[in-house]
Amino acid sequence: MHLLKLPETLTENGLDNNDFQLFAPLFTACVLKEIPTSRSVFFVTAPQFQQLALALKKQEKEALFDRVVQSGQPEKGGETLLVLPLLADTVLPMVIVVGNVDPTVVSRTSTDWLVEITTVLHQRFIEIKKENSDSLTGFYKRPFLESGIDAMIAADDDCHIILVEMQASTRFPRDLFAHVRFGVQLLKEFNRNDFPVFSIGNAVYCLVIQGEDRDFLKQYCLGLITFCRHKGLKRVHCGCSSIRQLGHGSGKEKSRKGITVIEEGWTALHAACRRGPFAFCDYDIIANPDRFPLKPLKRSVLAKLQRRWKGLERYTLICFKQDFPDRGRLADIGVRYFGTTNYVLADDEIYVIIADRDPDDSRKWAESIIKRLVAENKSGYSMSAGISGYPFLDYSRTEIARNCQKALKHAEFLGYGSAVIFDATSLNISGDIYYNEGDLVSAVKEYRKGLALDGEQSNLLNSLGVAYALMNRREPALAAFRKVLSRQPHNFMALYNLGVENLSGGNYQDAVHFFQLARKVINRNDPEQEQRSAELLLHLGISSYYAQEYRQSVHFLEEWYRLNEGKGNRQKYARFIGLSFYYLGFDDDAKVWLQRAIVFDDQDNECLSILGELYIKSNEGDEIGIKLLEKSLEQGTGDIDKQFRYGSCLNMVGAYEQALPVLRQLVKRGGSLRHKVWYQLLIAYRGLKQYNKARYYKRKLLSSDTVTADLVTLAGEMKLS
Repeated sequence: MHLLKLPETLTENGLDNNDFQLFAPLFTACVLKEIPTSRSVFFVTAPQFQQLALALKKQEKEALFDRVVQSGQPEKGGETLLVLPLLADTVLPMVIVVGNVDPTVVSRTSTDWLVEITTVLHQRFIEIKKENSDSLTGFYKRPFLESGIDAMIAADDDCHIILVEMQASTRFPRDLFAHVRFGVQLLKEFNRNDFPVFSIGNAVYCLVIQGEDRDFLKQYCLGLITFCRHKGLKRVHCGCSSIRQLGHGSGKEKSRKGITVIEEGWTALHAACRRGPFAFCDYDIIANPDRFPLKPLKRSVLAKLQRRWKGLERYTLICFKQDFPDRGRLADIGVRYFGTTNYVLADDEIYVIIADRDPDDSRKWAESIIKRLVAENKSGYSMSAGISGYPFLDYSRTEIARNCQKALKHAEFLGYGSAVIFDATSLNISGDIYYNEGDLVSAVKEYRKGLALDGEQSNLLNSLGVAYALMNRREPALAAFRKVLSRQPHNFMALYNLGVENLSGGNYQDAVHFFQLARKVINRNDPEQEQRSAELLLHLGISSYYAQEYRQSVHFLEEWYRLNEGKGNRQKYARFIGLSFYYLGFDDDAKVWLQRAIVFDDQDNECLSILGELYIKSNEGDEIGIKLLEKSLEQGTGDIDKQFRYGSCLNMVGAYEQALPVLRQLVKRGGSLRHKVWYQLLIAYRGLKQYNKARYYKRKLLSSDTVTADLVTLAGEMKLS
């Protein structure tokens, strides 16, 4: 029986900038131990090197730093100073500055000894990183998370964490390992900013983000779950939290802020898991509902409104919001402009109730108030207004007040000083607010309400389809996009979204069709459409590959590859070019591209398997070819094609005895490969001189009516002594 090998561990052999922040105390201890009498150690980039208090001029510092980095050779920076190169793949060049060394030690130190010490330190740093990294994922271990957060937080800088959950639904250990590896690879690919990632356990990871605002945080979460879904994961959740935004930093809480923010992110992650298969949640909104852009009306404000609209059968409600920061003037504005009007003050808003007036007339009145305010006050003073009338469909009076808030967001979207009546577009904008906060269920409700007002609006239909897609409701998503095309056959976003959904759903011919149509109607003057033009090439190339249109796949992907010159993530897609060349029969081209692919991902089982076969076929090394084939099966999921390729390649190198158990396993599982398996068994038994068994498979091949002519010919020509 062919034994399955345990999955290999993932190890990061290089060092990056994050390592020198996270492991600075451990690395420092190593340096102090190796260099006698040294008292201070700094791991610094060029700007940080300039800030060190050294007995050198600015130009001398620049020259010293550049020489050490470019030559990779250590230097003496003064009587008590040593500067060593970092033999690491850091994004920003760094050096080790060893200070306060005894002058006698520095004077007697040879360059050869410093070079040797530099190599020793590099190896020790690698060992420290391996010891403190998770062997399965290559990410940092959990025990370093809290201290890592505290170490990375600068006093005046924002710091956030994102907890990412990517659990698998499989029950087989091998498939579970494959799922974890795939999720890790996606996370690494998406993490182009090189944020440090920690493994929490059970397919949960934590990214630590420094120096970005909360808007970036939300867009990052939304981008990550969308990216993972398009790559084939069935569920991904994110929970995030921030340090400065939540006001940590006083007393006892300040000393615990690392663990506090982790627990907040954990709480947000659980909230995200209740929102559907793809969702995220920001703890800030859980802890501070008032910060939500569509925060509920305060009970006190709602109670005042209820008293004022009580008994009115028909009225318009207008919500004015000041566009300037001076909140103290709100009460003065109320007295001055609405003195005898029925109005209610609420934080930075004023609600005005006008009986027996329709929304259109009320908007004209609101616009006149805004113009008067601007004319009578200094520059920068203005207000916007959201308007909704009662009765309106089956909306309650409280919902009318909420409609005013949504219309106000619509007004803000148009710019300061706008007055907007609640409509379908207002609901599109409110739906987008929920969508951008990771609450897809609420977003869908808003979009559906909008379509009840205007069922023809393409933006609402596209938004609804995208939200349904992230909820794994593929059929309603496709129906929404098709409805757009039934009214606007050249709608770019609907065509693009249909392509994406068909690609995700495995309908590759349809995906190619819709992507081709989208490419024909793209408006280069539209920034959003122009931004997606490169994505279209990539999607077309991948869809064409899976649709087995290999020449077309190579055409689109090579063009995309050229357009993305210098971008590291492009190597991820070299696999599709290499595999397409393989199936077209261009083995030399296939080898070049597959080699690029496994440099990016040395766990790509399909690329490893085919590259192993190509090495053997071209006589470039049977041993390395077999090793690649074996490695492709270590984290595999029982893929018949890879097992068959392994067995047939063992036959090619004459390892017949080793090939037999692999091929026997495939006799019952062979499916479309059954006849090819028979032929390989015929070769193996012939090679082992077990001619009776070889004749058995030869007879099977020659007597079957479904065997291809080429196999019949090959079997018939095979001599058996």
